[in-house]
Amino acid sequence: MTGDADKADEVEEDIEGAADDGEVDSDDRELRGEDSFSLKRKVKKDCDSRKRLEEKLEETRIQRQVQDYDFDGLD
Repeated sequence: MTGDADKADEVEEDIEGAADDGEVDSDDRELRGEDSFSLKRKVKKDCDSRKRLEEKLEETRIQRQVQDYDFDGLD
C-alpha cells in the first residue's frame, strides 16, 4: 500500500514540476491559442469602444467651447 502512495506522490510531484517547467501538452496549447484569439478579439473590441468614446468626448468638449465663446457672434 505504501508503494502506491509513494507512486501517487511521485506522479503529483511530476505534474507540479511539469507545470513549473513550462511543459505543456498539445491540448493545452490549443486551449491557450483559443484563449489568445479570444483575448485579442476582446482587446480589439475594447480599443474600438474606447476610441469611439474619446471621439464623443472630444466632440462634446468642442461644442462646449463653441457655446462658451459664442464664436457665431463675431461676424
